[in-house]
Amino acid sequence: MSYNRRYLFLIFAAIVLVVGLVNYVVLVYSQASIIEHEAIRIAEVTTSQAVASRTTYSAIADKLKKDGFGPHANFESNSGFVPLPARFLKLVAVEAEKESRGLYTYGPLSKWNLDPAQGLKDDFQRWAWTQLEKQDQSDPKGPIAWQPAWRFEVVNGVRTLRYMRADAASNMSCVNCHGAHEKSPETLARRIAAGVASGKQWKQHQLLGAIEANVPVDKVETIANDQARMILAFGLITSLGGFSFAGWLALRDVRRERKAAAYFREQAKFDPLTRLGNRTLFDERGKTALVNARRSGSRIGVMFIDLDHFKQINDRFGHQIGDRVLYEVGERLVECLRDTDLITRQGGDEFLVLLEGAPHSPNFESVAQKLLDALEAPFEANQEKVYVGASIGISCAPEHGATLDMLIEKADLAMYRAKRMGRSAYLMWTESFKTPPV
Repeated sequence: MSYNRRYLFLIFAAIVLVVGLVNYVVLVYSQASIIEHEAIRIAEVTTSQAVASRTTYSAIADKLKKDGFGPHANFESNSGFVPLPARFLKLVAVEAEKESRGLYTYGPLSKWNLDPAQGLKDDFQRWAWTQLEKQDQSDPKGPIAWQPAWRFEVVNGVRTLRYMRADAASNMSCVNCHGAHEKSPETLARRIAAGVASGKQWKQHQLLGAIEANVPVDKVETIANDQARMILAFGLITSLGGFSFAGWLALRDVRRERKAAAYFREQAKFDPLTRLGNRTLFDERGKTALVNARRSGSRIGVMFIDLDHFKQINDRFGHQIGDRVLYEVGERLVECLRDTDLITRQGGDEFLVLLEGAPHSPNFESVAQKLLDALEAPFEANQEKVYVGASIGISCAPEHGATLDMLIEKADLAMYRAKRMGRSAYLMWTESFKTPPV
């Protein structure tokens, strides 16, 4: 007994360990998903605000341009002029990075850069820009529903979300300004040096630039991993204590519980009214009988029994009397069968019979006649005599089917044919039953 206890304790310990590890993996995965989701959300908000800032600034720059000044690439050396929108956005990004305390960085970039510092410099930028270019349209009729491009990379040893959002030509002033710059000698030289085709001209809403945001997640992941390990340790300790106590209780009553489980499993196979077997038991025994019959080359029979005029007893005397009659019917039918045969209650006033080892079909029919004869004697209901007959359909394996469901179905159809003949009769299934009776 002590050996069994040690064995069960090891099982409980293994369960605790597995459950703890599964919970740990799920927790780490959930935390990683949340961290990634929040990082993407930060990038979405950051780039959205950046685009909004650039759009607002462009409107102000347009006003200044009408006044004779406006944006200029060399605004530092030209009095009265302001930075180009992309340059303005870069200046704002520098200040935003300081204020965010390393939470994120962002900045403008473009394949069509007017500032050498805003070109595509690494694999991610080139890949992400390609993803945006695939969404561009040759002649957009309105704003394009841009989808951002993002992925996680290790940057300088830090796991980082890299996120790129399109910054399209939202108004014609952007189109005209950049179109003019593309024709300047300085820009043409930059395109040739970068191996980019020169002379690009845009239409409104086309891809002009992009905003890239970088969100490092290493600090948050470190905190999350520490928390996950603490939760795992606490969970293992408490679970081990709980499982140990539960194991002690289980060991004390294990024998009684096994007996109770076996009892209820057995009871689940019997009809509580007639104390005959039920459909579950019939299916179990029937499938085994089919396997044995195939091995030995013997035959089995299935009978579907439906009582005649039983509803009249329920309607006249009530279900309590009807239940008693059903019980007595079951007793009479059992007396006509061998110990190796099986009769079960299908439900209501229907019964199923399984006959094993009969070599010829006449044996099945003779058994069916014995069952009908057993029901000829009247039953007593409130000191009155009532009569209950039966209609019986018969099928047999292997000639009528290879599965139990097929045999039951054909016996059922044969029973309905017997009932149409005038009741208190039996019929063996034939192929002619496939067509409806006239």
